[in-house]
Amino acid sequence: MSVTAHRITEFKFEDWSFDLWHDEKFVQFLEKEVRLSSNLDLYGTGLLEIPLETLERAVVMADELDLDEDTVMALNTDIATARSARKEFVTYYCC
Repeated sequence: MSVTAHRITEFKFEDWSFDLWHDEKFVQFLEKEVRLSSNLDLYGTGLLEIPLETLERAVVMADELDLDEDTVMALNTDIATARSARKEFVTYYCC
């Protein structure tokens, strides 16, 4: 079996949803849920896929995770967008 590399012809991303350097409790939550450190490089950059159920739990736990209103609104938008596209996860480009 092999891992093949594919040329990217279009890479488009939208407004930011959360901040890996400032949303500490949320990042700790994500580390337990999706193992951030195994998906991102040493500097915290790369592609990250987060299941909708994880994002929905985070929104419910917004106070406990110290998520501000803008972050909660962004996550809700991400969830709604993924649901309308019939996806089970949201892909984030962390940079």
